[in-house]
Amino acid sequence: MSAVVCGLDIHKKSTYATVLDRDGQVFIQRKIPNEDIPSFLEPIKPEKLAMEASTYIIPLYRKLTEQGYNVTVSHPKKTRYIAEARIKSDRVDSRALAELLRLDSLPESYVPPREIAETRERVRRRAFLVRQVTKLKVKIRDVLAYEGIKPPTGYGLFTAKGVEWLHGGSALPSHIELGFQVRTVPGQTAETIKADLKRLVKKLQMEDPHFEAEIDWPRWPTRPAVNTPYDSPLVKTFASAHKDLIDDPPLDVSAKGRLGSAADGSHTFGVGIPTILLGPSGGPRDVYLEEKYPRTDKDERILIDDIVNCAKVFAISATRLCG
Repeated sequence: MSAVVCGLDIHKKSTYATVLDRDGQVFIQRKIPNEDIPSFLEPIKPEKLAMEASTYIIPLYRKLTEQGYNVTVSHPKKTRYIAEARIKSDRVDSRALAELLRLDSLPESYVPPREIAETRERVRRRAFLVRQVTKLKVKIRDVLAYEGIKPPTGYGLFTAKGVEWLHGGSALPSHIELGFQVRTVPGQTAETIKADLKRLVKKLQMEDPHFEAEIDWPRWPTRPAVNTPYDSPLVKTFASAHKDLIDDPPLDVSAKGRLGSAADGSHTFGVGIPTILLGPSGGPRDVYLEEKYPRTDKDERILIDDIVNCAKVFAISATRLCG
């Protein structure tokens, strides 16, 4: 078929095409993947094509013009002045492009030759990179000022000598040492912690090839996590004593009742003595204390009533366990 026009509403991955005959009747309307547009147009052989200027049209515009199609790129703003529709959709836009093209009323947008377009794009990209480099230089100077480090005065900071000075550790520490106290939970061992640290280092090295790290494991032995079972007589006795005295639901006095299980109780638990973690603070009571008595220093705070009740729980539990 000849003497037909086609309007293409092009998006990132797909295009809505409307083909009109010489009388303006819709011949085809269809949504097509961008890579299939040349094969879609091949049997139709439209006399003219129209597309609206946007970032996504460049590859398709070049391909279609190289194949010999007469392609007109419309000016988006001027086209909307003429064919503004109450209902906006890809179908409506593609038909408007085709209809304006058929009537020779489509406002055109200048498309420079490929050589000029590529030169413009290189200039834009270079300008962008220059702006980014400038921002990074300003950031480096800000960091030095924040750390109280004076840059060299005999040469520019970003000359060859200046960059060597930055890389040489004169500006920022060449290395740092971090120490971690790991409070283990049931299931964690020295070996699992080492494996976790190695995975962390590997991930950081993938993100930054210049990142280097050494893991120095302490010489002293690690203590096992307190992991007294819920059904242990010790746990059940203290939980029931608390409930009888306070008339609250039983406390979680097993290892899971606190953040981490490597407390002082790990010494006794490590030699086979059943151990619980129970005291006059922790859990919801800490939240209550923080609201009623705001913390003014690093000292821990507990209520006198909590100390008394805790002592009673220990006394009741000891009586029940020892007969």
